[in-house]
Amino acid sequence: MRRLVLLSVLVSRLALAGWASLPAISGAPQDLVVVDGGVVVAASLSEAVARGTDGGLIAQLTGSFVGAGLFSGNCLAALSSATASVSISAGCGTGGMGAGTPRRFRVFSNGLSVARVSQGMDGLLVAPLPTGTFLSPTGLVPWSALIPRSLQAATINGADVAILNETAARLQLSVDGGAPFPIPLQAPARDAVPFARLGAGAAVVVSSAGAVGLVPVLGQADVAVILPMGFTAQFVAMSTDGAGDAGTGYGLITSTTGAVLSPVPDPSEPGSVWILRSGAPPMTDRVHCFDARWCAGFGAGGVIHLLSNDFAPVLDLDAGALLPGVPSAVTASASDQDGDPVFITWSSATAQITPGADPEGRAATLLVPAGQECTSATVPLTLTISDGLGEHDRTVVAMVPLASTAGASILPLAPVVDPGDPPVAFTAGSDGGCAGATFMWSTSDGQSGAGPTFNWNVPATACSADGGTAQVSVAWRDPAGHQANASTTVTVTPWGRPNAPQFPAPAVQSAGTTQVWSPLDGGHACSTTSTFPGLELDWMLSVPPAGVTLTPVDGGLEVASSDVCTRATLTATAQFRVAGASAAQASGPGTLTVDLVPSPPALGPSTPFAINLEVDAGVAMGFFTVDAGCRDLALLSAEVSLGVPDASVVAQQTFPTVPGPWSLPIPASCGAGQFELVARLLDDGGVTGAEVRDLVPADTLPVLPGVAAPSTLPVTCGVGGRGQLTVASNPNGCATPLATWRQTGGPALTQSTLAGTTVEVQTVSTGFDVVGERLSFDVEVSDGAGASASGPHEVLLTAAPFVKISESLSPFPAREEEPGVVTVRLENTSTCDVSGLTVREVLTHLVPVIDSVRASGPLEAEWGAGTLTLRGVSLAAGATETITFKVRRQLLSRPEAVGSVLLRDQLVSIRPEVPPTSTGCGCHGGGESLLGLSVLLLLLRRRGGLRGSRRLV
Repeated sequence: MRRLVLLSVLVSRLALAGWASLPAISGAPQDLVVVDGGVVVAASLSEAVARGTDGGLIAQLTGSFVGAGLFSGNCLAALSSATASVSISAGCGTGGMGAGTPRRFRVFSNGLSVARVSQGMDGLLVAPLPTGTFLSPTGLVPWSALIPRSLQAATINGADVAILNETAARLQLSVDGGAPFPIPLQAPARDAVPFARLGAGAAVVVSSAGAVGLVPVLGQADVAVILPMGFTAQFVAMSTDGAGDAGTGYGLITSTTGAVLSPVPDPSEPGSVWILRSGAPPMTDRVHCFDARWCAGFGAGGVIHLLSNDFAPVLDLDAGALLPGVPSAVTASASDQDGDPVFITWSSATAQITPGADPEGRAATLLVPAGQECTSATVPLTLTISDGLGEHDRTVVAMVPLASTAGASILPLAPVVDPGDPPVAFTAGSDGGCAGATFMWSTSDGQSGAGPTFNWNVPATACSADGGTAQVSVAWRDPAGHQANASTTVTVTPWGRPNAPQFPAPAVQSAGTTQVWSPLDGGHACSTTSTFPGLELDWMLSVPPAGVTLTPVDGGLEVASSDVCTRATLTATAQFRVAGASAAQASGPGTLTVDLVPSPPALGPSTPFAINLEVDAGVAMGFFTVDAGCRDLALLSAEVSLGVPDASVVAQQTFPTVPGPWSLPIPASCGAGQFELVARLLDDGGVTGAEVRDLVPADTLPVLPGVAAPSTLPVTCGVGGRGQLTVASNPNGCATPLATWRQTGGPALTQSTLAGTTVEVQTVSTGFDVVGERLSFDVEVSDGAGASASGPHEVLLTAAPFVKISESLSPFPAREEEPGVVTVRLENTSTCDVSGLTVREVLTHLVPVIDSVRASGPLEAEWGAGTLTLRGVSLAAGATETITFKVRRQLLSRPEAVGSVLLRDQLVSIRPEVPPTSTGCGCHGGGESLLGLSVLLLLLRRRGGLRGSRRLV
């Protein structure tokens, strides 16, 4: 938000040039209004007049009036103080107020009633009101029991705001004719005026004691306004109409001794200073301002004083050159022929501005940031001047000169060079960092260049016994036109310093040898000059390592080394010096570094190499020792192996550290009692011939029989039991090269002797009579070296299924007491007779009648645990057998009969694939009838089966 500053002093040569006095109004003044063009409308208890700026009479009414207003043309209207009626002048025409847009018209009070003047039509409408009420657009609204002294109106933010002065210590407001509301004041109000500034509504109030308060926002309490010392206000006027962006409008406060004329204050900053305009005509009654151009007020005897704002202000700027980084005081002189206060605002895109303490803004402090010295010769400064009227606002752009403190400089300063030196790099600079500056270089020996850097080449003619100097200069110029020069002197030394001696790197010399080390170059740029006196090589030697002798010789250093076994490094420093010259013409130091490398003896079979040997828990271990002389021990390693003497190696490992520890697991052996250990010394991976041999005892593995297989052997009709038997080596023992099988039980075999890890066996019997029996063997294994062991092995004789079995269940009779019949059919599918078969029938929800079992031969029957067991069944080759037995069914159950055939506990039966019957029974045969099921549903008890064992004939 823009801060408003107010005038603090009066410019005497312009004192109140815009005031004019108009003829006095007769009678006691009651009201005064300035309208467009400076026309003054005044009302008194004797007349109402409208006068022009020259005092000429425009319209007049005779009577006692409390207020008047001028409409379009010369239509004058006045409100009677006695009857609250409105009188109009002849200029209003007959039947109305005349054509044209109505002027802003005020609302008047006669002390007993209030009238509001409409503005929305060409004409005048005055509505008298009863005491204590206020007319709103929608009807009457209760006003107050207090009697208003006067009423003022203004449009703020599009809303009509009426402000009434009260005899009590409060201010009453009404917005758009709405219900009024009070604002407490510090003292009873004598006068009040509404105004808008920067879009905010406010009011200035004069108390009965002459103090001035500002109400920044409608509804807030007033804030004191600062008046000149000893000034007591009587009446106040405000106008912001016509104020521009920089203009402020007019504000006028009067007393019997003078007037205050200042800009309209900002409602958000009420603590503004108002300035006394000494010499102004005294104004004792009502004042009014219009359009920030005209102000009028009553003087003594009813004389009307009119102020016109006709002339725009003028500006003079007093500003010297600005020095960047240094605050500079700048003063502006402003004047106005009307005597109006002139206010100045400052702005700049380059300089930082600090306003001065004077309220008119005539002084400021400018600060251009450092580093701007070379960017421009001037700084644009924008000043806006205002006398309150927007059309008088003026903006002036002044170009303030910018001082420059920049100057040229050269680095390095006064360098000293030698003939043959590389080019000297000079850098030019300017204080303040002048961007875009140009640099031009020149030298006393004719070299030149441009830009911020310049390389000066040491001339070839610099090789002399006297040396010399050269002048290097730079001319600097920035874009603003500032210039500066700088120079420096280069000194060339006589002949110049030689180059430092350079030695070969790396320099390596074997111990026990003598060698001369010399610099690699001539050492001076002037060495080809005919008068050059040459160079001398000076050595600065330190104490050499033991066994080394250093001797300076012509042009180098002789290094003599004895035959040592430790690596050593020697260093020696040398410098070149111009022959016959002082030390000032000596070169920098050069360092010779020689690496003395020992010459180690070759390692061979006679090299002292030994190991110590310990054996513990199957591990051989020890420590290598060696006497390698100067040989690098990091290159030595040892290989250790275990094996049968003069035969194969069973374990081997290489150890990288000699001297150092070693360990090697000893493998267990079958038959052998010891291994030969061989340790070989290696040099950089190669065999040296030095080795150690020793014998290491080995653990002997036992002979253990392995697993024999298989555990079963099939029996085939016409062949008998036949197959291969094998025995594997035991992983915890030695290998099994030999095996012998001795039968200890079971059917007779066709072989009497069985030998080998794999043997073929066959029973003498070729039928099924051996099924279910077991072959027993004692298996003996040996390692071929006299060690042996044995263990048992059994083989069960089995047979592939060869008896087909199937069942069928006949339907149950209608009478529940009668049982059904299960028929079991057996078929021998082989070509061998078989006897001693066992049939097992698992019955589900069926109970057999033991005495009912029938077959072609005698059988033994047994019932228990839901299974019917039939023993002693015989079947000829390819023959069939039928077995029947009666069964009783359990109530509401699904019957099943599933059988199997065993030969000496070995399953030999197979079942043909038969789909299930419609009854869901697992048997083969017919289903149950509906009648049978009905009988079963009526069965009230279960029938129990017979249990026990019986042989049937």
